[in-house]
Amino acid sequence: MEEAGLEIEEGFVAESDYTEKGGYAIARQWLSGAERPEAIVAANDLMAIGIMEACEEAGLRIPADIAVVGMDNLDIASRVYPKLTSVAMQQEEIGRQAAQVLMERLQGEDSDQRTVRLTPALVTRESSRFVRNG
Repeated sequence: MEEAGLEIEEGFVAESDYTEKGGYAIARQWLSGAERPEAIVAANDLMAIGIMEACEEAGLRIPADIAVVGMDNLDIASRVYPKLTSVAMQQEEIGRQAAQVLMERLQGEDSDQRTVRLTPALVTRESSRFVRNG
């Protein structure tokens, strides 16, 4: 957000237990406040589904009134309504890279600290107002 020149509102950053109930509770709190967010990005898809439920109960239309985005791109993201936009985190590749680094360290081949960066992919579905290319 900083790179895009957008201000991060401290009141719109919250922690939860990464469950549907946790997402639901935080969304209820935000939606009852004086300022309603235009979009919510959840730490995972389960929280995003809870957020979507709270938005629906508050009479908000997704994505017309509020956009919702999750992380992980679980199978359920394409089975809820509206279908959830999600960030695919490449879990299998994360596991492969972690195992490779661990094996190298156990065999004494890699003693230097290194950073492995993987590029996530935005899977655009109905819960956001992003324009899909193609």
